[in-house]
Amino acid sequence: MKQTICALYLRVSTVDQGQDTDNQLLQLQEFCDR
Repeated sequence: MKQTICALYLRVSTVDQGQDTDNQLLQLQEFCDR
């Protein structure tokens, strides 16, 4: 099986609305694991 390499870009434009880069990274990693 060929290995796929990708990059994840995290950005938060508003800090006070419950988003942060740690939360985004966790969600993106879970999506990629599927």
